[in-house]
Amino acid sequence: MSELHGIPFKRAGFTEEVVRLANVLTLATSSMRPIIDGDLIKSGCHINCIGSYCSAMRELEDKSVLKSRINADQKLVYLAEAGDFIIPMKNNKFK
Repeated sequence: MSELHGIPFKRAGFTEEVVRLANVLTLATSSMRPIIDGDLIKSGCHINCIGSYCSAMRELEDKSVLKSRINADQKLVYLAEAGDFIIPMKNNKFK
């Protein structure tokens, strides 16, 4: 990747340190439960959360969702498919 793009890349394991330091996080998993602790996410971090595609799946836990500004390309789709939002909404965490 470094040679292709001319940008230094460093491979890192998925650790607390990576999440704490990240300015951008991309989550693309098929997880049924949250994979990171929202308390570790730095303020202002941009999160691409693209793995959750059915109402029972989620990559983010409630704390992360509640302190986020949410941008979605199709609101009706994420309200039908994105467990990251549907689960906290069903638990009356936000509307």
